[in-house]
Amino acid sequence: MRRTILPIALLLSAVAWTDPAQAFDGSRKGFTLEIGLGGGFQSASQEFSFLGETEEVDASGPAFATNVKIGYGFNEQLIVAWTDNLGISSGESILTNKDESLALSVGGIGLTYFFNADGPSPFIDVTIGVSGWDDGNDGNRMSGMGISVGGGYEFKPNWAAGVDLGWGNPSDDASLLGEKIEVSSTNISVGLHVSHLWY
Repeated sequence: MRRTILPIALLLSAVAWTDPAQAFDGSRKGFTLEIGLGGGFQSASQEFSFLGETEEVDASGPAFATNVKIGYGFNEQLIVAWTDNLGISSGESILTNKDESLALSVGGIGLTYFFNADGPSPFIDVTIGVSGWDDGNDGNRMSGMGISVGGGYEFKPNWAAGVDLGWGNPSDDASLLGEKIEVSSTNISVGLHVSHLWY
């Protein structure tokens, strides 16, 4: 998933270069960039299946949350963007049975709609794409379907507060001594963040 961010960022940067009048000119129309930081809550229901036996571990707790959007505004109210919401928490890994740094990301194509052409303005957004799960164990990174919905309020030009609800179902499988091992994690995250928007 991370490999797709660079080419998309380069493509959107090229759009901004070809039309510099629409990049960071105070208008939401044109190239946009958003970076947000905050906190929230993350819940992961991990499942490990081998030789007909299934083990489950739930890891829930507070999380550090980030939000990044690189996009293009078609007008003052509608923006399409590559979006990546990341939550990092601490909890038990089903593979190591130890507390690890647990990371859930939901990245994909997102739409943001501002209700007002000029700020202050409430907004809503939705992202559909890929979820990633890293339980802190080297090499154990899984991916699957992911979706994020949220909303917020641009309370002054270029500054917004928002909330995102993410869901992901990453999974992976491998073989050990001819037997299939399946690992999956159903994740839910809620992130509150304050963001700076460049447009």
